[in-house]
Amino acid sequence: MKQYSQLIFSVLAFTLLLTPGCRSLPSDYTDSSSSAKVQLEVLKVFSANDGNYQFRSYLVEWKGQEVVVEDPLIWTNYQVGDHATVLVMYSDHPNENQDAGLMSFVVAPPCKKAK
Repeated sequence: MKQYSQLIFSVLAFTLLLTPGCRSLPSDYTDSSSSAKVQLEVLKVFSANDGNYQFRSYLVEWKGQEVVVEDPLIWTNYQVGDHATVLVMYSDHPNENQDAGLMSFVVAPPCKKAK
């Protein structure tokens, strides 16, 4: 559980770094940290409310596979048919005995338009 929490923290920290001044990655960005920013069509919206608490994520199609994109800080309010900006991130599995690595899909924060 601790390793999962660290992964989520890393994803959020990376995403927050992109927010100020709309310093977002170009749409074709990839680098040695194995991440990419892509535009994916929203197929379904998952949301829940409990008092002042909210949850939101999206079902999208990525490379012919349906995946769920997290929006842990509720930055967006995409609807079915919208194109979401998504960070796709790859990382090594924390268990060195695993052959497969890990992937995560997180909504990129929207850019604020300059005034």
